Amino acid sequence: WLLGFIIATLVKAAQGSAMISGITTASIIAPLMPQLATNPLLMALAICSGAMFCSYFNDSLWWVFVRLTGLTMKEGLQAWTGLSIFCWAMSLPLLFLLSFVLV
Repeated sequence: WLLGFIIATLVKAAQGSAMISGITTASIIAPLMPQLATNPLLMALAICSGAMFCSYFNDSLWWVFVRLTGLTMKEGLQAWTGLSIFCWAMSLPLLFLLSFVLV
């Protein structure tokens, strides 16, 4: 599951879109699942969590948030980007705990 998390994070940082990051990572990880011997649900959660990393201008959800809340671009970067990084970082210990439950 950690491999899925890392790949999703790297793709999100390079490309910017959470949806594309998740789809790309799932396509990379799917053939490796039998060798990884991890719970598919845990891997899906790890990929989704990794794709939350650093939402900024390239992410359409960032623009939806900024436009609907009436924030400036600077305020959007401070609020939404900071929150997405916080959620990404907090998902790692939760995934670690879930890895003991979802064996």
